[in-house]
Amino acid sequence: EECVRGQVAMHLATPPAVLLTLVHQAVGRNEIYPYLAAIAEHPRAPLASLILLALVPFRDGWLVARRPDLAPEAAERIMEYGPDRCRADLARNATLGPSALHRLASDSSPLVRIAVARNPRAWQETLSALLTDADPAVRAASPLATPGDLVRLTDARSRAVTEQVAANLAAPPSLLERLARTWDSA
Repeated sequence: EECVRGQVAMHLATPPAVLLTLVHQAVGRNEIYPYLAAIAEHPRAPLASLILLALVPFRDGWLVARRPDLAPEAAERIMEYGPDRCRADLARNATLGPSALHRLASDSSPLVRIAVARNPRAWQETLSALLTDADPAVRAASPLATPGDLVRLTDARSRAVTEQVAANLAAPPSLLERLARTWDSA
């Protein structure tokens, strides 16, 4: 029964091989079970199960990508084959190395590049490159953006850009006040 498998998945003494079997069973049935989230965070989850959970259309794949103890092999597989949201969550991982972040800064998804811009471990050269990104929302997320750049970016009247400007620590208080009273006060 699913409730029994769920208890096994959450138990800290569950052997790694059993956790992998549970993941294979769920993938084989093409079902998303609530206990998969427990396996994604389980301290004994084997690398193979983490990679599988991150790469299949698993709504909690982000749990794998944000693990502080994520193996480099799993990060590599997520960068190569992971869905956009999972790659974005990998780019948010505060334990990911600067070289991996630099690689993710050229990802095809703006969500991933925005997450790189917000990661405190990103190299200065990576952040500088994001200042020239084709997507204005990515430029607005960069902590190296000047207040003048952020003011100009808000003229785009794009919710995605406005959200990034509002979240940017470099945004001056006067701009934040103006944003709070504009067409998109949320």
